[in-house]
Amino acid sequence: MAAYQQGDYAQAANYSEALLAVLERDLGPSHPEVATALGNLATLYALLGRHQMAGPLLERALRVREHALGATHPDVANSLYNLAMHHRDIGQYAAALPLYERALAILESARGPEALPGHLPGHLPGPVPGDLDVARVLNGLAALRVDLGDPAAAQPLLTRALAIRERALGSDHLLVASTLGNLGSVLQDLGRYAQAERHLQRAARIREQQLGATHPDVAQSLNNLAGLYDAQARYLEARTLYQRAIDIYSATLGESHPLLADSLNNLAVLEQTLGDYALAEQLHRRALEIRRTVLGDDHPDVAQSLNNLGHLNDEQGRLDEAERQYLKALANWEQSLGADHPEVATVLNNLAELHGARGRFDLAAPLHRRSIEIREAVHGLQHPELATALHNLAAFYEARQRPELAEPLYLRALQILEHALGPSHPRVATTLNGLAALEASSNRSALALAHYQRSLSIRRETLGATHPDVASSLNNIALLHASTGREQQAVALYQQALDILEPVRPDSHSPAKLPSDHPLLGTVLHNLAGAQQALGEQTQAMRNYARALSLRERVLGEGHRDVAITLNNLADLQLLQGRTEAALETIRRATRILGARAELQARSLTGADLALARADRFAFVRHVRIAHAVTSTSGSAAAHAPLMDEAFESAQRAHASSTALAVAGMATRFAAGDDRLARLVRRTQLLTTRWQRLETKLARVAARPASERDAEGERKLRADLVRTHAELEALDGSLRHDHPRYADMIAARPLPLTDARSLLSKDEALLVWLVDNDASYLWVVTSDGARWHRLSMGEAELAASVRRLRSRLDPSRVRAGGRVPEFDTTLAWKVFSRMLEPAFEQIEQVSHLIVVNDGALQSLPLHVLLTRPPEQSGALAAAIDYSALRWLGRSHAISVLPSVSALRALRAQVVPGHATRSFIGIGNPRLSATDPTPAEEPPGVNITDSRAIATQPVVGLDLLRELPELPQTETELRTIAGILTEGDAQLLLASDATEPAVRAAALDQARVVMFATHALVSGELGGLHEPALVLTPPLRASAADDGLLSASEIARDIRLDADWVVLSACNTAAGERPGAEGLSGLTRAFFYAGTRALLVSHWPVESSAAAALTTRLFTIARTHPELSRAEALRRAMQALLDQTGSPSIGPHMAHPMYWAPFVVVGQGWR
Repeated sequence: MAAYQQGDYAQAANYSEALLAVLERDLGPSHPEVATALGNLATLYALLGRHQMAGPLLERALRVREHALGATHPDVANSLYNLAMHHRDIGQYAAALPLYERALAILESARGPEALPGHLPGHLPGPVPGDLDVARVLNGLAALRVDLGDPAAAQPLLTRALAIRERALGSDHLLVASTLGNLGSVLQDLGRYAQAERHLQRAARIREQQLGATHPDVAQSLNNLAGLYDAQARYLEARTLYQRAIDIYSATLGESHPLLADSLNNLAVLEQTLGDYALAEQLHRRALEIRRTVLGDDHPDVAQSLNNLGHLNDEQGRLDEAERQYLKALANWEQSLGADHPEVATVLNNLAELHGARGRFDLAAPLHRRSIEIREAVHGLQHPELATALHNLAAFYEARQRPELAEPLYLRALQILEHALGPSHPRVATTLNGLAALEASSNRSALALAHYQRSLSIRRETLGATHPDVASSLNNIALLHASTGREQQAVALYQQALDILEPVRPDSHSPAKLPSDHPLLGTVLHNLAGAQQALGEQTQAMRNYARALSLRERVLGEGHRDVAITLNNLADLQLLQGRTEAALETIRRATRILGARAELQARSLTGADLALARADRFAFVRHVRIAHAVTSTSGSAAAHAPLMDEAFESAQRAHASSTALAVAGMATRFAAGDDRLARLVRRTQLLTTRWQRLETKLARVAARPASERDAEGERKLRADLVRTHAELEALDGSLRHDHPRYADMIAARPLPLTDARSLLSKDEALLVWLVDNDASYLWVVTSDGARWHRLSMGEAELAASVRRLRSRLDPSRVRAGGRVPEFDTTLAWKVFSRMLEPAFEQIEQVSHLIVVNDGALQSLPLHVLLTRPPEQSGALAAAIDYSALRWLGRSHAISVLPSVSALRALRAQVVPGHATRSFIGIGNPRLSATDPTPAEEPPGVNITDSRAIATQPVVGLDLLRELPELPQTETELRTIAGILTEGDAQLLLASDATEPAVRAAALDQARVVMFATHALVSGELGGLHEPALVLTPPLRASAADDGLLSASEIARDIRLDADWVVLSACNTAAGERPGAEGLSGLTRAFFYAGTRALLVSHWPVESSAAAALTTRLFTIARTHPELSRAEALRRAMQALLDQTGSPSIGPHMAHPMYWAPFVVVGQGWR
């Protein structure tokens, strides 16, 4: 017993094993005393984490007592109770429930003063009346109900147990204190904090009176009470109690007791919440050392310490160390508790969140799902922990722009919480809030408003009318009103939120606990100013923007994104007021912040970061808008030249923000290697994540009530943030210096206007568009100078025009034998007249146009624009002489760049090619399933070496197999192979067109590489987060072969030395959605892989036209090597227009559907 009390469970177990052997020898293996010894030894095994050894002993004890005493004896009830506790410990809740219920039934039927044998502390000591045995089982059954996610069902059980013990033992008995502690914890779970506090305080008083202020059981009560304060954000009160408990355990049990380790763990978690990471780590490591020394490395408590250390490192952005600790915890818990234990689900969720933070989206999703499956299997379908797991997966999908997957998960989590905790619990309000935000982003404002308002009502009822969460709900509802044109209602709600957040008067009776610089105050002031601006209340809006800006700079730091967003809105107001110079200075500050952040964050973007990156585009566009407004109001053109350059660079930032999703996966792929670049990328990703999380932590700390702020902890956080940012900037500089091609692919810096001019020849012009809401901007850059223009066509009109033009260009819309739709030549002229004609005088005599498109222009080849109004319109397609029209593609050779900075990178690529093979073609992938039961995912996800699985299959094979077959591409490939080669062509067709075959092919030996297949853009199929080419899917997907050759795989794994890469089939240029990002992601990847130019199609190409056009193109290129690629394409298109060069070219091919699908991307000038 002494060894047990000292925490030396191993020695106590040795004694118990010896005692058991003696009893079995002297009394026989079936004596009731042997059953008691078996139960005691099982308890010690459980404390040592040896649950697999404990279970059989408890089952044997039950059999002995049933045989010796009968199935309804109270001692049998005791064995049932002990065995139920064992099943609870290992997460087998369904097995525990009937054992508790049977034990309760036996005791209730046996009521009376029958004695139960004594047990080790933690079980019922000594002979007690039968009613007290009932109370004990009620306590255990209530704990199981909590485990099963039903604290509401646990409460009446504990209330009954408390009444029994108070009646039998008096109100100050230690068993009464134990029940009070259990009941207090249940009330805490139910969100009834005031009642919970009364019960926990009473339990602590009883123990202190009965045992003295320094007894270990008093420390346990202090821990319970501290946990309640922690849940209520009363952190400093909780810290005091946790420290008291540690002092008690240290003084009474020594420095190496497991109970001391438990308290150290609790305080460490609190210190992490408070932001003192160094102290938290020290406490966690001390707890870990105790547990390892006393309990052994394989004990589940060791895994708890490892998991908590992992979470601490995770929060600080130390993701490599966090991942190692999570994996160790996972291995421990799977071994000691079983693969389906709730603790395993916890660490799987942590790993999923970590992988999401690293951009390993495909690895995160199956871990989230496995965590959910464990919760469902163990807890059932109505447990709050299952709701938490569902909520986390919903947030994961929402961050990845998959609302259709997130919404049902939010709804299911909501239903579970309502069932388990009641419809008015604060956690219900939190999930309602998340669901409403999703609905608001999907333009379902009525539904969002209903859910936001219900969340607000719950928070007012449970947290009080002045709680910050109430202010947050008011802000959300106001924001929704403002977004739907109800600014007046929004202003009233913002004012209510301010009444909560603003410091109150000294004589006020309101609990003035919030800090005067609460970050939410800055958010509400910012949003209020926006609503006031919309209402024309400019003076009030200006004042509130200024207040929001001051607060955000002070609390969050001058480089925080929220500071930039307030500056952006303030600049818009200043422009509205006609203060253009002031607006320019303000927007410069905003875009400097956002530009610097974008460069640092580009290599580690999560789904949420991607959404923010695209939102940041508005600030860069506003910079251009304001700069142009300044040039329009005063000064000479020469004086405004620097502004044009400044706006040119901001436009490039806007382009990069729009295409962030297209290139985000590439950094993750590169980080998976073992070379120096991979190590640099991983380090940059880790530091970026750490920087972002420190910013988030600082905002949370600043939001605490003034009484809960820790000035020293905040100082350490700020210092750590500054250090991390400086280290990140230095590492980014090294990456750009040592690996400039990689840096340009992922996060190229804008190319100055003067540098762009220096890269152009006399016969070239660079055209760069930026599309705004109600206007567009065009820069025309030549070697002689540059001009920029404000154009009258904005985003919506341009997108509608491009959609209409494209609808007349897609041959898949023409039924067999049907008439080709008339091309809208009037609209083609209109788009030209609004988007290019104002600058046409500058480029009319230039033969080669190098274009960087934006918005819907990315989805349309500029060849199809008309430089003169058509003489015919409205006639049938057959009546229009398309060959006689003034197409831009007839007068100018055109090449496309994915970005302005690509001009610099591609001009520098002057090394001649050394490829010896003429042609390799890949196409006609076999998409129909050949296996009736193909696997959708690999049989298991290896999470022990995450670098080896930077990308797991994410698109279901069934979705790939639903894509249409492309048999015509085989004919196209064979035709081109016959033209380009003299027998050295290699074709990978049908079942040979697989990922492994493409990787194995000597692509770097081919001068022309052609992919004739579907190309998918980000988001086009469920789960696809980057553009990809479709190949023949395998029967079972794996990381090495999932049927998709993604942009990141092309950049990382494919090496090329090609003059041309041809992408011919569906969607390869940009897709049907105006502004799609596929072109940028795929072309950047192919350029990095080593190609000099791409020929890509904007729509599915009719087979005979594809063969005629590409045949003519490559014939011209071969016979006239002095011509540029863009000029060769222009002449090939002209041949189809003029029906010359081949007998197969008929009059119908003058329709742009046939001659205009392809564009040259990249080095069109060579």
